[in-house]
Amino acid sequence: YEYWREHIGRTYYSFDYKGCHFLVLSTEESKSPEQAAVAGKAMMDFAVADLEKNKDARHIFIFMHRPSWFNARMWGSIEAALKGAKATVIAGHWHRLMHERRGDITYMVIGATGAGLTEISLPELGRFHHFDLV
Repeated sequence: YEYWREHIGRTYYSFDYKGCHFLVLSTEESKSPEQAAVAGKAMMDFAVADLEKNKDARHIFIFMHRPSWFNARMWGSIEAALKGAKATVIAGHWHRLMHERRGDITYMVIGATGAGLTEISLPELGRFHHFDLV
């Protein structure tokens, strides 16, 4: 966390490209040397304000490491901010493929793209090395 902050910069940010809006969130804010709750609240406030400001984008993409949409307490305000927008949310961490739709929002967990598989490779369960093209 400290290395990233010192050498790269912000742990969450957004940008626009070809009419689409991209939001990158840090699911590791709990590792912040600052009080984790404060760091997490600052990121969530940023995310909600950013999404509300960019609701009219052609498409919104949200990227994160851990699939945080399973945490209703954390994700509820983001899902509310996405209401009416076309969005795709992409995470990793589980090293297996998963796909879910909630209204106009597509949620995807991508599989291992180079890191080890926690269990033996089982393609029929979405556990195999691959790459993803967005």
